[in-house]
Amino acid sequence: MRWFVVMITLNGSEYLWYSLKYVYDFIKDNGCMIIIVKGSTKYSKIASEDGNSKDKSRDIIGGFIKDSEKDFIIHRKIGKVENKQELRNTYFEIIRGLSKEDQPDWILMLDDDELYKKEDLQKLDKFLIKNPKIEYIFNHQRWFWGDFKHVGITNETACMEQIKAGKRKDKIFYDAVGNRLRQGQYHERIFKWNPSIKYVSHSVITDEEGRDVYIDPYYENKRIVFSGCPRYHYGYLTSFKKMYERYRYYEERDQNKISNAEADVWKELIKARSQETELLSELWRFWEKKLECETKKS
Repeated sequence: MRWFVVMITLNGSEYLWYSLKYVYDFIKDNGCMIIIVKGSTKYSKIASEDGNSKDKSRDIIGGFIKDSEKDFIIHRKIGKVENKQELRNTYFEIIRGLSKEDQPDWILMLDDDELYKKEDLQKLDKFLIKNPKIEYIFNHQRWFWGDFKHVGITNETACMEQIKAGKRKDKIFYDAVGNRLRQGQYHERIFKWNPSIKYVSHSVITDEEGRDVYIDPYYENKRIVFSGCPRYHYGYLTSFKKMYERYRYYEERDQNKISNAEADVWKELIKARSQETELLSELWRFWEKKLECETKKS
């Protein structure tokens, strides 16, 4: 099948080479394409004046383009935009601009701090060939925290208890084989190409009817959890300064509103390391205050 990797990036040089290298051969073997959109939103404080990267991302991408056949990698710089869905929809627009025969069968949406193993992608490809009715894949994520010894996971039992108690508003839905799933339990990264789909938020994809393709009952028989192709997330194997910048981005974007899930993730990481730097101690105190406010609202 034809696979396209699509990516948005900004100052992603720390892991960008690895992200591209680990999918490069799989995509090349399938005669497909990698699309990279570079830009930033109005909430980003780390972009250049024109809204693009300030690090070595351009050189890394340029190296891959130099070593590839023409048009195997499309690199589009769009600068500063309103929000992340505008960045993500840009690669959909690029695909729609291709001839029908050049468009992909499947999309792998990749961030610049994520890795996939080639053999896992090959397993997924074989599974989808055998199961042509499936259009949307849920795959597990492995978050590395601080070092390679610590992997972050979501406590689904605790999440379900919070939903029952009215402290979370995540929707519950099912996949084609009856797995009960929680909205946000898996990220939406792997899906069959459909020219009518679009992002309506940073992560939510809808069809022409406005249905969320990953949770709407209409797609229940077309989505499935596939555990054989995990996504490895390295974004938290970085300096605490960069983690702090990331936190500040989402804090400003969400206008001081946070979810309990986001709070729990940051809370555990920062609490464990808050003694190491004054910066983290400040961040931990801020989250304690936010959690207290969130609990009062609930």
